[in-house]
Amino acid sequence: RVHVVAGVQTGALPLAFAPVAGEKDSWIIGIRVPARTPAGHYLIGVAVEDSATHALVRASLAIQVGVRRGLELSLVNRPTYAVSGNAYRASFLLQNRGNVSTTVTIRGTSALGGSIALDTTRITLAPGASLSVAARVTTRTKNEQAQDDVLELYAADLADNTNAAQSSARVTIVQEANMTEPLHRVATQVRLRAANASAGVSPYEVS
Repeated sequence: RVHVVAGVQTGALPLAFAPVAGEKDSWIIGIRVPARTPAGHYLIGVAVEDSATHALVRASLAIQVGVRRGLELSLVNRPTYAVSGNAYRASFLLQNRGNVSTTVTIRGTSALGGSIALDTTRITLAPGASLSVAARVTTRTKNEQAQDDVLELYAADLADNTNAAQSSARVTIVQEANMTEPLHRVATQVRLRAANASAGVSPYEVS
């Protein structure tokens, strides 16, 4: 009989055999450790039992599952466009692809210098766990032409700076309807000429 920890899988067991006195028998046991098995030291017990389930011989196999880290960040939803000065919302999915609990810091940047508010900036994820992260961005542009704002989101493992992930969202920023830039003012002088319409010149002179 083979006793295993949760998640670890073995071949078809138990095996039944009837050895005679002095006979030897070899077992080959295949063991598969799933990718998401938490890192740690595991013992797999093997016991030989008689027909009354009394253990005659016991042995164990030690398995060391190493630490594996991995983060994945993907875009879930974002608007096609947003009005200048109004906040838009984009959502991302952060996943822990490793086999150890990971504390992650999250930050964002805006290509147009918009103000970013994240619903969380630090989170601890168990192995295989995931979390939705939302960002609200307010971007204000000064000209009438539409511009693309690129929101970049970064996630980094506090324990290992090589374990990081990023994703982005592109949103077009447009001006609010009937809103234009203020008119420019230029100093000028206006002079009046003493001339009538038949003189063929304008009665006004602007400089």
